[in-house]
Amino acid sequence: MELDDYNTYCQSLPATTHVVQWGDSHVWKVGGKVFAIAGWSDGDAFAVTFKTSREEFGFLVEMPGVTTGASPRVPRLHVGAALRRTGTR
Repeated sequence: MELDDYNTYCQSLPATTHVVQWGDSHVWKVGGKVFAIAGWSDGDAFAVTFKTSREEFGFLVEMPGVTTGASPRVPRLHVGAALRRTGTR
């Protein structure tokens, strides 16, 4: 997944809005509430942070390439997962 793929997918969801904030992070919201952030990374790798239910969280953290932790820019997104993959679709 690349940034364009991420933005296209998020835009296809109902009632979403997009803003670039916190530097160059692509932030998607529903009703003014953040549900996904992309474009930030500790290095050159593309990364996405998103909200998820507690049930889905348990499943997601078992997948390769998924790490856990609070977003460094939005600490309240503590129930989420970061997907870091390059060259995959």
